[in-house]
Amino acid sequence: MCTGARPLRRFIAREVETPVARALVAGDVHDGAVINVGLANGELSIGYDNPA
Repeated sequence: MCTGARPLRRFIAREVETPVARALVAGDVHDGAVINVGLANGELSIGYDNPA
């Protein structure tokens, strides 16, 4: 496993930023939404809580 800031930055971009950006562009996430990022069973999960 690689360590350091650059591999971590690439991981965050690939696994968090890209899915969130795609959800924003698709209209799945609305203005004022809360985006939750979690870890369950070794897998990242991303969820969106859109305002009512």
